[in-house]
Amino acid sequence: MQKKLLNNDYYDVKSDLAERIFDTKNTIERMRYSSNPKDRKYYKRVQEYEDAVDDEKIKKEIVAFKVFLATAALAGSITLGSFVTAYAKDTYDSLKSTLKSPYTVTEYEDTSAESREQLKDKVISICDEIRTKDGYVFNNLSIPELAEGYYKIIEKEEKLSENQFEAAAFKISSDGDQQLLERVLRESLGDKYNTASPEKRREYKQFAFELLPYALPEIFENENDYVRNPIIMDELEARTSANEKGYRIRLRVNNDEKETVKVLGTVLSTINTMKQEDYERYSSLENGQQAFFDEVLSSALGENFKGIDKKDKRDYEQIIYEWLPDIGRQYIKDPIEVERQISEDIEIGD
Repeated sequence: MQKKLLNNDYYDVKSDLAERIFDTKNTIERMRYSSNPKDRKYYKRVQEYEDAVDDEKIKKEIVAFKVFLATAALAGSITLGSFVTAYAKDTYDSLKSTLKSPYTVTEYEDTSAESREQLKDKVISICDEIRTKDGYVFNNLSIPELAEGYYKIIEKEEKLSENQFEAAAFKISSDGDQQLLERVLRESLGDKYNTASPEKRREYKQFAFELLPYALPEIFENENDYVRNPIIMDELEARTSANEKGYRIRLRVNNDEKETVKVLGTVLSTINTMKQEDYERYSSLENGQQAFFDEVLSSALGENFKGIDKKDKRDYEQIIYEWLPDIGRQYIKDPIEVERQISEDIEIGD
């Protein structure tokens, strides 16, 4: 940053700020959370420029302090004690105030009511984007809870380097990428995350994943090659469970299979909204078992439901069952067991 400052690479930012094209610091702050990648990148340049200038100020303060100490020592007055301590404190306070960027907001509670409302609007917009892209809806975390966590999660993710994500991706066999997301949540939210219900922790994890392009657009703006979508991890758990019962899911689910991930995200969100009475209703219908799977899947696939491959449909059904809560499994049977029973009945009939 010092080299860039020396080479006048921040000329555009310096000119913009000098000409006061931004009426308030909130204008810059809104760029930080903008859906426009150019705004977010510009915000980062402003921060980088400020850090470079601050660094230069700090160097000057330290040099001045060292000169003072050297002068005091040469004068034989290093024992001035309280005077030196007072000077050191004043210098430290100056350095500390220098480090505070006028555009940085670290706590949701410290922002104005207007800023909080703006952030809530931003979070609602992000949630809409997530639903459009991944089909996922936050059913357990409220908008205020997501907004409150937004600042802290973003600030933690911004401090991570690409090397850290690469290292996490290398440990994919031990879920290193997911552990990194959980570390972000533990360190940014603390007890808010640690004491949350499993359902809320799952949603916080999805939120942290979805915020990566906002926190680090230079790494995640186009593709995410380092961290798997938590929806994929949910599918892997379902795949493992089905495999242990003798059923092999062949459906491809990874970061490249965006449409499949979206279907599964929609399915997951649908299941999360279902109540006991919903399952009871299906169990009371003739052929309600199949009606349940068809309705959940058709709501996720839309028009594509009619032309779905038979094997893919069967895989989706098994995933849906594996994701059901205990209350759902009281009314909906495991497709593996249903097929096994049908097979046995046919053998007896033969």
